[in-house]
Amino acid sequence: MRVRQRTLRMASCNVMHTYAMTKSILNSATPRADLLCTDNGRSAIERRLGEIDAPHVAPLNAWVRSIRELGVLTPESAATIPWFDPHSAGVNAKVLLLLQDPSGTASATQFISPDNNDPTARYTTEACNEAGLARDARLHWNVFPWWVNVPGGSKTKGGAVPDPTRPPETWPAARTKAAKLTGELIALLPQLRVIVVLGVQAQNGYKAVEKAGLELPQDVEVMHGLSLSPPGFHSHRAEVINVLRNAARIA
Repeated sequence: MRVRQRTLRMASCNVMHTYAMTKSILNSATPRADLLCTDNGRSAIERRLGEIDAPHVAPLNAWVRSIRELGVLTPESAATIPWFDPHSAGVNAKVLLLLQDPSGTASATQFISPDNNDPTARYTTEACNEAGLARDARLHWNVFPWWVNVPGGSKTKGGAVPDPTRPPETWPAARTKAAKLTGELIALLPQLRVIVVLGVQAQNGYKAVEKAGLELPQDVEVMHGLSLSPPGFHSHRAEVINVLRNAARIA
């Protein structure tokens, strides 16, 4: 499938995002009316944007605003942090699913959500459903809340950076910032029982959280699993679902 690059100007922050646009439905696990897809109409996105200050996600999205404003990241990088999905458990989450960093799709829709129009979102829904991990028990996020601008990273080919309009980053520097932010997020989730870290870079990032000395509540368990992104998910589907099933059992 051919993917073309376009630029999105976010009026609220007046910076440029580069993201992949597709014209196909890549997430058949989400009902069409709820699919967050810029190419198939923005009505679902606009409806969800109207819910970002709902009580169960208001503290989380207030935290997103604070990151964008406090200078932890450059303004260009901070602007790539999506909102928490109102169609999730929010602060009532018992399970926190941590992947790597926002995809180009998430930057376009402005949400970390299993309703985004990409394969990872589809496989997330399918795996959680098969594992019995209810949507109202879980919260979706990333170890790196912003789109990490690493040369040769997963969102580009060759040695270029995904977004040439901002300085390139390194994973070690990004991990230091991510450790602080992840600790802040966990403090906002009083009912949290399980953290599931999925994917190699996400796990490497989470190690920085542990090295930073973050003390989790005694009843919070950390689990690790393989990525929900293709093609790895196809090769290790049973393993990933087993991790999620264990998380659901504890929650």
